[in-house]
Amino acid sequence: MRTVKILSMVRLSDAEKDKIRAIHPGIEVTDAGGWFDGEIRESWPEYAANRYLPAGSNGVGTRAQRDARSLS
Repeated sequence: MRTVKILSMVRLSDAEKDKIRAIHPGIEVTDAGGWFDGEIRESWPEYAANRYLPAGSNGVGTRAQRDARSLS
């Protein structure tokens, strides 16, 4: 069976992830919502980052850890 890996950059509820997985048993969903908030804060203007991101969110793990997980 073919496996399709989906990396979601937006936060998903458990129900939303279940709907995606229900499409086919070979789908793997990784919810990466919030993982990259640190990079967004570093690269966007402060006003835009503060409007878009939740207060105090700075991402999850290091860039290398996220890269390794998203590609595995």
